[in-house]
Amino acid sequence: MGWLSGAGSSYHFAISSQYVLTKVVMLLAPYLKRWSFTRQPEQVQGTQQFRPPRIDPNAPDLYIPIVAAWTYIILLCSNALLLQNYTPDLMYAMVWSTCSAWFAHTLLAYMLLKAMNLSTMVPWSELGAYVGYTFLHASLVLIVGMIGGNVAWWVSWLYGSLCSSVFLVRTMKRVIFQEAQSYGMNLTLTNYLLLALAAFQFPFLLWCTNVQLPH
Repeated sequence: MGWLSGAGSSYHFAISSQYVLTKVVMLLAPYLKRWSFTRQPEQVQGTQQFRPPRIDPNAPDLYIPIVAAWTYIILLCSNALLLQNYTPDLMYAMVWSTCSAWFAHTLLAYMLLKAMNLSTMVPWSELGAYVGYTFLHASLVLIVGMIGGNVAWWVSWLYGSLCSSVFLVRTMKRVIFQEAQSYGMNLTLTNYLLLALAAFQFPFLLWCTNVQLPH
């Protein structure tokens, strides 16, 4: 499994303001039929690659996941500050916890791909980007919970988990599922594994956002 699919790490940060806006809307409403989730290929020096995020809204990026992860950490610390139990060590603990959760989520996705014999199809950086978008949903769940209280938190958690599940399944089906068809893989097994990845989003987002709220 390669680390990068573009010319370098800059590929995953080659974004535009329009891309960010489109991607955020896609993440918050992935069930809309307007999204194809199919990446745009291009020929570069005789080899087929994919267009960068600033051109293709379906391309994975690392900018949004990293910003979302930092926002998530800041929100956790802000919530602790409102509860008057913030300590200087909390930021370090939250950074470590967030990085560990991100890695575990990426590793789980990799293991599922490996079970499909497709682990070499997706670079680690792209896999990390796909699962890293979950921190956008986690951040929004925390914001809604901090403002609206427990009932609003439960509603936003359910919606955020559904959005994360739908986004990952639709992405994997478009990017990976076609490869399974090409290689004659067991499509029933593939569907079950994708369903497992979708189901995992609910406890994962619950773990990320299950904190005491100020209301």
